[in-house]
Amino acid sequence: MNKVPEYIVNMSIKDAAQRQGIEAVSADVYADHALVYLAGGQIATIDASMRSDWVFGNINTALRNEGISALCWRFRWLGGEVVEWVAIENESAQVHAESAVWDEENLQLVAAVFAGDRQVSKAIMATLMTNSEKIKAWIKRDYSRIAGLVSARRRYTQVSRSMAEANASGTAVAVLHPLAGNPWETAAAHFYVVSTPGENLVGKFRDRLDMALSLAVLPEWAEYLLAAGRKAELIVDLEKFGPTFTGLRVSRMQYGEKSWESVISAGLRSGVITL
Repeated sequence: MNKVPEYIVNMSIKDAAQRQGIEAVSADVYADHALVYLAGGQIATIDASMRSDWVFGNINTALRNEGISALCWRFRWLGGEVVEWVAIENESAQVHAESAVWDEENLQLVAAVFAGDRQVSKAIMATLMTNSEKIKAWIKRDYSRIAGLVSARRRYTQVSRSMAEANASGTAVAVLHPLAGNPWETAAAHFYVVSTPGENLVGKFRDRLDMALSLAVLPEWAEYLLAAGRKAELIVDLEKFGPTFTGLRVSRMQYGEKSWESVISAGLRSGVITL
């Protein structure tokens, strides 16, 4: 038996409907239309592509244009195809991310770009930066959870911009995990390397590894170290969604078996790299 999809909810929209004294409604959403369930058993049909990163906006704009005094605050995706965004949420708030990278093993959101209500965005980030180990968030796609998240217990780098210039409400936010910065600034056992389109991931990895280790890491070794580091499980490719980010988790283990010392020594002995 097929499982009925979960509702995707946006509590800030429901709160807005209550403040405005209008109806908060639900919808079933397909790839090319939505059925919105109004009071009194009425159904509004919205014929429009729903394959966008903001289904709520599509529905509520259409309701407003039709003069229907209602706001859709939750929907189920029934269109068969996955809508091209993921949701990042805690128990009370949710944002839709255009792109995201996460560390599934350590339950960390590493980088993301999302847009939404300013207060909702702040609530999500507060969860991901709190000192509490009990508070969790999730990444969802196709309306089911695909990854759990726990707090980084430190501040993310954040860049935000109002969407008013695009005649839209809310704020666009880009966030980056604290371990994706300079490895010298942390004593953690690993660090993250995150690249965006146009950046050289291999070169950036080499630069960060050189910062993290006391061992020599020459620029011409970069390709070998990336391949050998993956084989030695010193490098893990992060899970990703969307076109904006590519990421690595890199161990900073310098000495011992399956360490960077071993990888470099093996490369020098075999002649793959030279001093």
